[in-house]
Amino acid sequence: LVASSTFLALPFVICMLAINNVWVSLISLLIASFFGEMWFGSSAAAIQDIIDPNLRTFATSIYLTGIGVGGISCVIVGLFNEWIAKPAPYATPGEVSYDPSDGMLIVISITYFLAAVGYTITGLLLTKRKKNPFMGDDDDTHSTLEDSVWGEY
Repeated sequence: LVASSTFLALPFVICMLAINNVWVSLISLLIASFFGEMWFGSSAAAIQDIIDPNLRTFATSIYLTGIGVGGISCVIVGLFNEWIAKPAPYATPGEVSYDPSDGMLIVISITYFLAAVGYTITGLLLTKRKKNPFMGDDDDTHSTLEDSVWGEY
């Protein structure tokens, strides 16, 4: 579900940055934000479910630090802006200003695609792992990974 939602958000991100109509762009941003950020809650829950109870706070801190490192993408967008050097249509006369749309399109598209591929690989690995030693052997109702994360219907 997480990988598919990230793949689903990608066309809306591209539409948001490529369309010149402000209303279409805002609607695309809303839809892209809805689908593109579904990974956050399920990733945090998976960390709490899979990791040894003694290491959960450490694993969560590493996870949240990794999310914070994603803030470096604005530097990468700036580098792409200087490399592409497409003048901004709204620039003040006499000043050098670049249009950030192309740089954002490249960086966001690549990161969303890589994230979706990563979630797909992780999901496939987790579905193959049947027994998790950290889910407690005393309770037979939640002794396998699919019972704990996805439930048994």
